[in-house]
Amino acid sequence: MSIFFLNYIDENPSAILTEVVEHLLKSFVGLNISRSTVYNLMTTQCNISIKQAQFQPVERNSEEKIQQRCDWIQRWQQTDLDFTTNCAFLDESAFHIKLRRGMAWLKKGASAIVTMPTTKANATLILNAISATGLTNVSLRFPKHIKKRKLVYKTDIYSVGTVTGQYLNFLKAALNEMDSYPEMKGHYLVMNNAPIHISTDIGKYIHTRGYRYVYLPPYSLN
Repeated sequence: MSIFFLNYIDENPSAILTEVVEHLLKSFVGLNISRSTVYNLMTTQCNISIKQAQFQPVERNSEEKIQQRCDWIQRWQQTDLDFTTNCAFLDESAFHIKLRRGMAWLKKGASAIVTMPTTKANATLILNAISATGLTNVSLRFPKHIKKRKLVYKTDIYSVGTVTGQYLNFLKAALNEMDSYPEMKGHYLVMNNAPIHISTDIGKYIHTRGYRYVYLPPYSLN
């Protein structure tokens, strides 16, 4: 029975308990079992728990992408790159003041309702550089306050993403800080393959400052 549950959940991770019971009854004709019994079997004997889902593209775990990540590791293993001694990691993340957790505490039988303002919050971006020795540089990009205009035939759309020029300014500040530590000269700057990172200007600038850079393969783990 445990194998049955595990196989079904592997193929249907978002299934609700009723669907699990229905599939069980169809597979074993004449079986009489309650949802509470099925739940207890899944959580105790099968050690299955329900958690907040993390959605990932199908391509992320495709054989092709897995092989690309494997090839990337093997290629860089032949160099002097060492994440613990000669690397600094650069990335950005966004948040807003109205951000709320996806989980909430509540009394049994009550709905998990969290109130929040109805107006949309502008995102603030954190750009950071960190190495095994600690935080190298951090920068905040605050949203610009844009006056809305009413148009008859079209609407202006403003991008809130980090443009290459802004990222380059952050990169300059990070390298200026790294320059103050002679032992960091020649370090690798590790970045993901986001469009703002793979600009030719970014790579050239890093080399002119006496550093090297590495782009992580697509869909690398966070």
